[in-house]
Order: sequence, then C-alpha cells, then structure tokens
Amino acid sequence: MKITLVTLIMSFVFVLPSLAYIIPNAKYPSEDVILAQIIAGPSYGILPDGNTDCTEGLRNAVADCEAVGGGTVFLPAGEYLVTGPVCIPSTVVLRGDWTDPLKAGKKGDPGTVIIAKPAKEPLGRSPYSGALFTVEASAGLMGLTFWYPEQNGLSPAAYGPTVCVKPHDDDYVTTNVYKPKRIVSCATLKNLTLVNSYRGISAEYSHELCQLETIRVCGLDYGIKMCNSTDVGYSTDIMISPDVWLDAGKYSCANPEVLRYYCKENTE
Repeated sequence: MKITLVTLIMSFVFVLPSLAYIIPNAKYPSEDVILAQIIAGPSYGILPDGNTDCTEGLRNAVADCEAVGGGTVFLPAGEYLVTGPVCIPSTVVLRGDWTDPLKAGKKGDPGTVIIAKPAKEPLGRSPYSGALFTVEASAGLMGLTFWYPEQNGLSPAAYGPTVCVKPHDDDYVTTNVYKPKRIVSCATLKNLTLVNSYRGISAEYSHELCQLETIRVCGLDYGIKMCNSTDVGYSTDIMISPDVWLDAGKYSCANPEVLRYYCKENTE
C-alpha cells in the first residue's frame, strides 16, 4: 500500500509546546494548511443548523484558545446563529470554511455562514457601537460569510458594524464617545463575505499592519471605514457592491432594483 506524506500528516494530531494542533477536514481548498487548536462544535454547544444560538459557545471557544496561548478556532461549514457580540481576543483567529462568491456563482455554497440576529438597539456615538464581531490587536477573522435574515433593502434596519477592529484600550466602551488617539492596533480580516450588512467593517483608529484581503461587502450605510492607517498595512481585492447581496444564492435580496437604487442614493 502506498502511503503519502499528506496521508501520514492527516492521521495525527501533533503537539508543539503547550498547544495541540489539528488539521481540520475543510470542505473547500485553501492556499495554506489550516492548523487549528480548537474545532468549534457540539462540545461548545455550537451546531451548524442555523437555529441553535451559538453566541456563548463561540465566546467560550475563543477564550479557551486564548488561554492556551492563542491560535486558530476553526468553524466548519454550516449555518451558525449569532445573536450578540463576540470579541476575538489578541493572538486568536476565528476561521471558517469559505469560497469566493465571485467564483462560486449564485448557486454556490458559501461554506461557513454566520446568521446574524443581534438586538435592534439605538446605535451610540462610538463608531463601534453595536458591533457584532470585534477583533482585537493581533487577532483575526477569516473565511466567514455574514447574513442578516431580518434585513431588507426597502427600509434597512440600522445594525452596528458587522466587524470592527478594536484599539488597545476600552475608553470608547466606558464613555461611548469616540476620542481619536494615536493608538496602534492591527488585525487580519481575510476571505469574508458581508452579504447584507448595514454597516460593514469599521477600522477607525490608528493602525499598523491592518490587513484586509479578499473582502466582499454589500453595506447599506457604509461598506468599509478605515482611517489613520500607516503605510505598512494594506487592503487588497475588495468589492463593495449590491451585487454581493443580489448574487448570494438562497441569501439573495428579493428586490434587486430597489436595492440598487437604495445603495446608489445612500451607501457610503
């Protein structure tokens, strides 16, 4: 029997100091080898059925990953209901199984889908008010699709940012007032589809090495806001268009012409 090196590697969980790495069985090919410390699944109360609230389970999974020194929490393909804010702490990456909607087409399976049903509350003055996922310095989100089932293109619900990059301090949390400071923060946002966000990605503090790569956004209020970024960070392969929602397969908007008109008149 012929045994390849890949087969041999896939047969083991191997250990580095204080961290156990797992190569998950991803549905879609990726440009790198996924090394995960934690597979977010039933042991955390996380089920890919679109109905089970996975918010607390995701919080616990990323906290456990941080506690062992950081790394990757892998969320397999499926639909995951999230109803409240989730913070990705420093040294941790939450990564899903993702395919580019520009290549997959309308009938393509997006892979790992966050079904976002946060509370519809008045937004505060902070740019980060009401954010669904907050990414701390030296943390990341990769390979995820976000869809708000209660959003529509006729009279959009004013949700907070789907993703925000957080500075090092919590001043804006305690005061709810945006005070620009020379605070350096960095994060990696890669291979993300924001199907129908009201506010897409907020990165409104000072940044070094803030990396936005291969992002697809339909933002009804705005797509991406980034300011005070230094020249060592970069954004590449970004698409902001109503087509992201219109070509989203089973998640598509039912009123194409209304959505196009709304985005033309209102989206920043």
